[in-house]
Amino acid sequence: MRVVVGWPGILAFAVLYALVHGALAVGLGTGLNRDDAEAAEMLQHRLAAAYQVRNPPLYEWLLWGVERVVGVGPLSHALLRHALVAGVFAAAYHAGRTVTRDPRGGAAFAFGLFLTVWFAQGFLTWGTHTLILTMAIFGFAATLLRLMEARTWGRHCALAGFAAAGLLAKWSFALVLLTALLALVADAPGRRVLGDRRILLVPALCALALAPPLLWIAGAGESVLAMSQANLAERGAPWAERVVEAAWRFPVALLLFLLPWLGVVAGLGWHGRCRVAGTLPRWALLSVLLAFLGAVAVGATNMGERYMYPAALVPMLAIFAAVWRDGRLARRATWLIGGGLAVAAVMLLLRIGAYTTGGFPEGKANRHLIPFGTLAAALRDRGLGGAQFLAEDSTLSGNLLTYLPGARSVALRGYRVRDPGPPPPGTPCVAIWQLGYTAGDAPPPPLRLPDAVAAILPPGTTLDRIAARWAPTLLGARRTTVWALARVDEDRCIRATGG
Repeated sequence: MRVVVGWPGILAFAVLYALVHGALAVGLGTGLNRDDAEAAEMLQHRLAAAYQVRNPPLYEWLLWGVERVVGVGPLSHALLRHALVAGVFAAAYHAGRTVTRDPRGGAAFAFGLFLTVWFAQGFLTWGTHTLILTMAIFGFAATLLRLMEARTWGRHCALAGFAAAGLLAKWSFALVLLTALLALVADAPGRRVLGDRRILLVPALCALALAPPLLWIAGAGESVLAMSQANLAERGAPWAERVVEAAWRFPVALLLFLLPWLGVVAGLGWHGRCRVAGTLPRWALLSVLLAFLGAVAVGATNMGERYMYPAALVPMLAIFAAVWRDGRLARRATWLIGGGLAVAAVMLLLRIGAYTTGGFPEGKANRHLIPFGTLAAALRDRGLGGAQFLAEDSTLSGNLLTYLPGARSVALRGYRVRDPGPPPPGTPCVAIWQLGYTAGDAPPPPLRLPDAVAAILPPGTTLDRIAARWAPTLLGARRTTVWALARVDEDRCIRATGG
């Protein structure tokens, strides 16, 4: 395992891992997943100060930059996603090496990420802004801890860069900054860091980075705080009832986020005692405590593992460092690295299997294999390659924008705050929505009219079908996905697109 302990081995593995999975996504994939499609739908092939209230715009900015280099298409999304996955792995190595002061510790921590569901499986198909958030948290933590050892201009600049990137990735990175500040205030080395005037680079760069999107959001009459509270307090139940629910949902989500990684690390290295002291354990405790108190205060019922990153990643580092310090885990680092490699190999086989068995199980929708590329070709054959589409949801709209670069598309249901505006005069306008799929020789699904589409169509509108066959499958019957189409008159199209 020595070959993967140092930076050359780590970077080589990260690049190879990204290339293999990226090639699978481009070669066997048939469309964008929900999160990638939402990013495409938000971006609309244009650069803007912001695109929505739920998330800052950094991911969309990066996607816009990649598209300028390699062109609009699934390749751009695959390149960006898998490059960020490799970046998360490298940042985790850097953070693990920092907290253990040992390259073996860095490798063990990085490969240990494969023992979490969110990294081993989730990041390959889910998350956009969260990828940058994770990388920023690991980078910020490692840089801050190194800054406490030696304060240099380079480390101050890096710290400010990670802080700005984190805030431009997810608003929740503010929790990382707040808990870091409180942890630094609480001990003498931390106060020396805060007493260095160069630390003002952090708030200065954060303010500079956040000004454009926040001004854009304010100009649209929206509020990040109001959105966050409404998003977390998902149910309309009384506040007292939601407080009780949040009080048990948060620890459950935190535990699920850490498993099975936590059990493996504890099993390999915990003696029943841990020496805990210093800024990192205090920071970890504050991260969990403030996140829990905030969730309870808001009455957050929408509290799944996907919200745990700013509350859980610093505690992961602190737990790993404490267990490593006792020596037993250090002697068994090879086991953790080998286990991570084994899980990576298994996940690769499972992903290949998922791509090649689209007809199985028969009753499962398998939405990640819907043939959007084939749909785009069929629309182009009908002379709609440059049409304005009014899509039922963001997944369909984002895929149309990606596979038909000459077309325009807006989602009738989505999170976009401002519509892109009406199409040029004379552009055909088409409403499109998915009806379902058929397996084998089964009859096509019946026509239906979703509420979002019915709201823009006059009674008696003629509906049409368009179908796209899935790739051949090793298990189950070959499928065909069917969509419905309806022509939309110019006035209704202008109103639907924000004109």
